[in-house]
Amino acid sequence: MAGKGMELSMYVFEKRISKDDMDDAVIKAATEMELTEIDTQYEIEGDGLDGYYVEGFKDGKRVMFAGMIDPKSRTNFFMVITFNDRDKKAEADAEAIVQSVRSLN
Repeated sequence: MAGKGMELSMYVFEKRISKDDMDDAVIKAATEMELTEIDTQYEIEGDGLDGYYVEGFKDGKRVMFAGMIDPKSRTNFFMVITFNDRDKKAEADAEAIVQSVRSLN
């Protein structure tokens, strides 16, 4: 994370959940977090994890909010990455982080 002012938080939970349920949960949580300008939505598939992430803004910061499931286990998580919208290095780093998370199962 070479971008300035980047923050990453994860919330891990155990529950059997489908990818479709996680998609709905990500959109609902992003709305409840009061993210604005939720304009980019991506599906995450492969490397043992499936899920969904959205991009938006909160308190002047760009936010990538992801929900991922491990279909082989009950381990799932939400991940939030915040960064300055004008920092292109931070944007590239945030995208790389979301795309690089792998399952160990």
